[in-house]
Amino acid sequence: METKIDESYMGRPICGFWRRCVAFVVDTIILGLLGVVLGSMLGQQFAMLGTLGSLVGFIIAICYLGIMNSHVGNGQSIGKKLLKICVVNKEGNLISIKRSCVRAAIVSVIVCNGLSLNSVPLLGHVIAGIVAVVFIGIIYFYLFNKKTRQGIHDIICGSYVYKVAAIGTPITATVSRVHYITYAVILIVITIASYTSLNENKDISFTLQELNKIDGAYAANVNYMTRKKVFDPKVGVVDGKASTKLTATIFVYKNSKTDDELKDEIARVVLNTYPAMQNVQILIVNIRRGYNIGIAQEYTDSWTSGSAQKWKEKLQLN
Repeated sequence: METKIDESYMGRPICGFWRRCVAFVVDTIILGLLGVVLGSMLGQQFAMLGTLGSLVGFIIAICYLGIMNSHVGNGQSIGKKLLKICVVNKEGNLISIKRSCVRAAIVSVIVCNGLSLNSVPLLGHVIAGIVAVVFIGIIYFYLFNKKTRQGIHDIICGSYVYKVAAIGTPITATVSRVHYITYAVILIVITIASYTSLNENKDISFTLQELNKIDGAYAANVNYMTRKKVFDPKVGVVDGKASTKLTATIFVYKNSKTDDELKDEIARVVLNTYPAMQNVQILIVNIRRGYNIGIAQEYTDSWTSGSAQKWKEKLQLN
């Protein structure tokens, strides 16, 4: 289909940073509301999907953004339509649905952040790495790539976001090599920092694996921190200056045991497997039920806090 150029258009075809950000926020809200509606109807089914629930939001986001931002939707999601901008190729023409879906898949991978797959640590780290690469690429190039305002998904797919009045206007601007070098350096620094962090937290890995073996659990999380003058209404200030706290959480999709039985099992696993337990003063065990489909989530927590010594006494551990 031949597209006419609006002769009244004057100036730069690429849309500005804030206009594009507002459109993104609008689309995020729309996807979030859709997720909430689906969650209210299918929350139990989503909970049974466990970490795979994020794939639901991933697919929905691809369908919405892929179709709407292609020539089928005139290159405009609802947010872009409200802000009068659209997705085009280098020639200024609307893009195919295939290219648009690939573009949508790249940006939508961010919703898979909940796809942690703790029971398969290596896969979980790979997914987290992909999410980080995409997220940083979008943010960095949006902020500093002022010539074309392309995110990493636009650069990969050869797409641009234009003002509607500029459709049909070719663009000759390109991304500066400096941005690619800077982006690569940022990724290298983050990779090194992540590797260092993994080595520092390797003691937690075995504990996580054991928590994932608890019947009904599909994911687990262990958070270790030290705070100054922590006050717990049940325990009180353990140390006048600082208190070291460890929180162990399991995500469950079925009630195989009572909450008290599950909490005792969580505490027993942590006390028996976490090597630095002698440094922990407060142990919090938490049972989290609900779902996360990437574009929406709903959880309820049931937790109990106590000193590590009290947990040992209760479970009759040495």
